[in-house]
Amino acid sequence: MDPTTRALIQNYQPKQDVIDLVENTKIVILCGVTGAGKNTVLDQLLEKDGFEKIITSTTRAPRENDGIMEQHGRDYYFFTHEQALENISNQEYFEVAVVHEKINGVTADEIRRHHDKHSIAVAQVDYQGVDYYKKYSPSTIAIFLIPPSYDVWMNRLKQRYDTDEDFQAAWPPRRESAIKEFEWALGPADCRILINDDLEVTVEKSRKIIEGDHASTGGRLQAQEILNRLKVDA
Repeated sequence: MDPTTRALIQNYQPKQDVIDLVENTKIVILCGVTGAGKNTVLDQLLEKDGFEKIITSTTRAPRENDGIMEQHGRDYYFFTHEQALENISNQEYFEVAVVHEKINGVTADEIRRHHDKHSIAVAQVDYQGVDYYKKYSPSTIAIFLIPPSYDVWMNRLKQRYDTDEDFQAAWPPRRESAIKEFEWALGPADCRILINDDLEVTVEKSRKIIEGDHASTGGRLQAQEILNRLKVDA
């Protein structure tokens, strides 16, 4: 990607009418460490009436997942590089970034789709993405999912690798990322920390949080315990 385009994306600011649109749309962000079950909780929420996924746009080509080819408008909006540049020029993105040398983002039209349908727009992003949404729309609801315990989490992560050696090789950078994520969630970040132990219970608690339930979830104490283990378990 040429330096000019990269700079445009790095310095991108949404225009005011797009910001207003985001502020007037009910948006829920799921975040958390790898292995916390974000995808599963997201899928369960999307099965409930009124919830719809925020569909990201990308300039990469469609891929085949489990024998099924990704579809435009269902999995992603697939744009050409030129279409993405035109959206940037016209400030038609809410957020846009370079991902593996491709242009990914959320368009104003996608936010408008949720706004006009009065749906609850749900997305899964990292903690930096939460900060971005919160910057422009403080009413955005952020739920940080965590595993029920450090040991359970380790078992989940290790199951993703063929051997313990493969896990140990991948663990150091993953550990550092997890520390940053837990420190963010336990800091001044405006998010609810939710323990994902029983899927059905987690989904129901998520729904209640989205509806405005401010009761304590008990997640902060568990998150601090996991963070403490992370810092000593190098």
